[in-house]
Amino acid sequence: EEINSLNQKLDDHIAENEQEKINECRRRILTFNDKVIANYDKITKERYDNILEDIDLYERYCSEHPEYPNNKAKLAIQNLKDDYKERY
Repeated sequence: EEINSLNQKLDDHIAENEQEKINECRRRILTFNDKVIANYDKITKERYDNILEDIDLYERYCSEHPEYPNNKAKLAIQNLKDDYKERY
């Protein structure tokens, strides 16, 4: 029973850590979108490629965790994808 309790605590901790990692991805996505909107011409392809990795990770997590509230970055993600297509 004690081992099961410890396993559950460990699983909970891992899930919380993973969710915080995804929350940080979302923050970076939203911040980057704000920068794109505010300073359209000064965004490099390398920065875009980096944020696209965050977007992939965020979208994959949302798909695998339907209980996670993923509506907080949908418009920003769509804007970034559209802008990337226009630029590159």
